[in-house]
Amino acid sequence: MSDSYSLYSPDLPNDYCGRFAPSPSGHLHLGSLFTAYAAYWRSLEQQGTFLIRIEDLDFPRCPRQNIPLLCQELQLFGLHSDKKVRVQSEHLGEYQQAIQTLLSNDFAYFCTCTRAQSKEQPCTCWMANKQARIREKLARDPDTPHSCKVNITPYLESEELQSFTDVNLGEVKQSDLEHPLNPYLTLERADGIIAYNLAVVIDDIEQEITEVVRGADMLDATFLQLPLYELDSCEPPVFCHIPLITDSSGRKLSKQNHAPAVFADYTPRTSTLLCLQLLQESVYHELLQQEDVVTLLQDLEQCEASLTALITAEVSTQLQKKLQAQLRKLSPKEKDEALALLTPTGLTNMLLLVATQAQQAELVAQREDDDFLSDYDDDDEWADEDEDEDDDGVRENWPRAYYEGIATGTYGPWSKLLALWSTALGETSWQQAQELTATYYELLTRLHTEVIGPHFQVHALPKKPIVL
Repeated sequence: MSDSYSLYSPDLPNDYCGRFAPSPSGHLHLGSLFTAYAAYWRSLEQQGTFLIRIEDLDFPRCPRQNIPLLCQELQLFGLHSDKKVRVQSEHLGEYQQAIQTLLSNDFAYFCTCTRAQSKEQPCTCWMANKQARIREKLARDPDTPHSCKVNITPYLESEELQSFTDVNLGEVKQSDLEHPLNPYLTLERADGIIAYNLAVVIDDIEQEITEVVRGADMLDATFLQLPLYELDSCEPPVFCHIPLITDSSGRKLSKQNHAPAVFADYTPRTSTLLCLQLLQESVYHELLQQEDVVTLLQDLEQCEASLTALITAEVSTQLQKKLQAQLRKLSPKEKDEALALLTPTGLTNMLLLVATQAQQAELVAQREDDDFLSDYDDDDEWADEDEDEDDDGVRENWPRAYYEGIATGTYGPWSKLLALWSTALGETSWQQAQELTATYYELLTRLHTEVIGPHFQVHALPKKPIVL
C-alpha cells in the first residue's frame, strides 16, 4: 500500500481523481449508468482524472468472460478510463499482502465461525486465547475452514468515526443508518474470496482516488471502510453519495432486482440526456436554452437517426436470423438475455459498437502492419448458420492484438459481429455506418466534455431516491 495519501484540494483541480467501479455480473442497467455518468461528469467538472475499475472478486457472480463485454458497453455509452483499467482479479497478491500485514500486526484474526454461528452470537475468535488455539489448529491443518476478519469495534465507537461529511448529503451519522453495523469485518471469506471492503480500500489508495462518487446504498460500507484507512494510516478520499433510482415500489434498480439492460432501451444520446435530467434537472433545462447546445443535440440526433435508417427491415430480418442462429449455443437463460437485446434500439447500439470495433481494429492492424479484416473470412464464418463452427479455426489467423484486446477489454465478443454486419449492410452502407459512428462519438464527446462536464454542479445533485 501507499505510505502517504493526499486529500482532494479544491485549489488543485488537476489532482482530482475519481472512478467508476462496476462488477461484471451482467449488462449495464440504468442505475449503474446513472452512477457512472455522475462520477464521470464530476471528474470533468474538476478537470481531473477519471478511472474505470472492474470489481470481479466475487468469481461465481462475475465470470471473467464478462469483463471485455462490460468494458465495451462502457465504451458504447461514452465512458473511457484516462488510465489502464484496473481489474481486481489481477491484484490478488496485493490484497493477500495487506491481509498478512494486518495479521502480523495482530489487527486481523482467523475466524472459524460458520454463518449460522455468527448470526446466533457475536464472534469471539479475535480474543487472544481463542485466536492462539485457532492459529495452532491451522498450523496443523491448513485446510480447516476459516475466514479472516478484523474487529473494528474501537474505531466504530470512536467519536471521530461517528459521522463523516458527504459532498452531497452533508453530515452523515452512524445513527442515521437503518441497520446496526457488524464490527467483525470480513477481509477474506472462507471460500478464499477477498472481501469487497478490503479490496476497494486498497484499490482507492493505490489509484490515489481523491473522491468516491457512488450510490447512497453504500453509506453502510463507507463507515466500515473508514477504519481500514485508519489501520493503514492513510487519509480516506472524500465521499459523494448520490440517490438511487428506484421502481414504483421503491426497489432500487439492480441486477438482483432484474433491472433491464440499458443496451436494449437507450442509445448513448438518450441515456446521457436522461441521466443529466435526473442528476442535474436545473442544469439540464438551462443548457437546453442555449442555441449552440440545441444545435449540437440536433446534430447528434440526426446522426443517430441516419445510423438507424441503415438498419432497414430487410437488414434487420437478416441480422435477427443470423444472430438467433448463433445464440443456439447458449444456455436457455443466456439465450433469453441475448434475445432481449435485439430490439430496434439494441440493434442501433450494436451497430455503433461493431463499427467502433472495426475502426479500432483497422488502426491496430495499421500499427502492426497486419490487416485484421482481410484474414477474417466472413463468407466462411457466416455461410451457413446451421453448420457447427470451429472457433479456433476461424480465429487462427487473427492478429495477436485481438487476443490481447480480449484481456484488456479493447475487443472481445462483439468483434465476431464485424463480418455479419458488413455483409448484411453491404459495402457502401457499411462504410457509411463507420463514418456516421465516428461523427456520432465526436459529437457525444463534445456533449460530455464541453457542455455537461463544465456545467456540472455538485450542489445541484438530488438528495432523495428518484422514482422512474
